[in-house]
Amino acid sequence: MSRSLGIPVKLLHEAAGHVVTVELKSGELYRGSMIECEDNWNCQLEKNHLHC
Repeated sequence: MSRSLGIPVKLLHEAAGHVVTVELKSGELYRGSMIECEDNWNCQLEKNHLHC
């Protein structure tokens, strides 16, 4: 049996390199540039620094 990724996981991988907002099950929100993500939805974000 071949292992294929579903559309939500493919979309998650497409978000790498973009600014995203992630909401945890606890309701906490995190916003930053997605550095990388895994098929099991583990993600690494980098904090954005806004210069005004």
